[in-house]
Amino acid sequence: MNILLVLVILAVLAFLFSKSISRFFYNRMEKKDPSPFSSSNFQIAQKFELRKEYDKAILAYTHLIDEFPDFEAAYLSIAEIYKKKKEYDKAISWLERLYEKNKNSDVIYMICEMYMAEGNDVKTEEFFNKHCKELDEFRPIIDAYLKVKRHNDKEAYTHLKILACSEGVKDYIRFKAKRALSYL
Repeated sequence: MNILLVLVILAVLAFLFSKSISRFFYNRMEKKDPSPFSSSNFQIAQKFELRKEYDKAILAYTHLIDEFPDFEAAYLSIAEIYKKKKEYDKAISWLERLYEKNKNSDVIYMICEMYMAEGNDVKTEEFFNKHCKELDEFRPIIDAYLKVKRHNDKEAYTHLKILACSEGVKDYIRFKAKRALSYL
C-alpha cells in the first residue's frame, strides 16, 4: 500500500513538473521568436482586406510593420491595396521602403509594374532604363509591354501571350507576363 501511495505521489509530481517545464519552454519560445503571422495586427489586417475596408487594413498593416519592421508581406500587402485603390504613387512609396530594406530585383520589378498598371509607359521605360541590370531577367516582358502600349505591336503582344501561357517558361515569368497583359 505504501509503495502504491509513493508511486501515485511520484506520478502526480512528475506530471506537474513536466507541465511547468513545458509551459516554461513554451513561454520562452513565444517571447524569443514571435511570428508576425500570429500577431493580432496581421489577423486584423487580413480581415479588413477581405472585407475591402482598405484604409483600416492599411492602418493594421502599418501597426504590424511597427511591430515587425522586416516583415516584407506587410509592405507588399499595403502596396497591393494602394494598387487596388489606383493610388499608384503611394504603392510605389511602400515598395521603395521595402527596397531600402531588401535590395531585391522582384521589388524593383513590382515598382516597374506599378507604372505599367498606372498606364504610364514613359515612367515604365525610364524606371526600366535606370534599373536595367536588376531587371534584365524581365526585359522580354517589359520590352513587349512597351511595344504594345506605344505602337500596338501585334508581334510583341503575341510574344507576351506566349510568355504568359507557355509551359516552358518559369512560373514567376509566366505570372508576371499575365499581369503585364492585364495592364494593356
